[in-house]
Amino acid sequence: RNELYLCVAYRSPNSSDDNNELLLQFMAEMCDNNIDNLLFIGDFNLPGIEWHNWSSLTNNQLEVEFINMLRDFYLLQHVSFPTRSRGADTPHILDLVISNDSFVQEVKHLAPLGSSDHSLIYVKCSLQCNYTNSLQCTFGK
Repeated sequence: RNELYLCVAYRSPNSSDDNNELLLQFMAEMCDNNIDNLLFIGDFNLPGIEWHNWSSLTNNQLEVEFINMLRDFYLLQHVSFPTRSRGADTPHILDLVISNDSFVQEVKHLAPLGSSDHSLIYVKCSLQCNYTNSLQCTFGK
């Protein structure tokens, strides 16, 4: 039975150490469940990660732990373009699309909604679905 597990996250840039640890634990527990199609999407607010070489620019402990967790579970991070830019600030990849398999076919950025400083992210996945006609409805007695 093929299912997609979609986990959406927002990690505040001011998140506590306890919340950061809970996020890493949650992601690890999901990976430990041997799920075929696991997808994490969200604003993780980890601006110091250089995704082209999977390293932390400042050796920030959380960023290093996050990268190591992704490596430990062979997760793929699919966003390669800045997802947040504001005025003269340096654009960063803060919004991530992470999967445990190569079912993500395409990731594109689209214009932000309204006055948001985050891009919309379009994600196209290719999943094998097997449907059976087993739906039965019974009405009355």
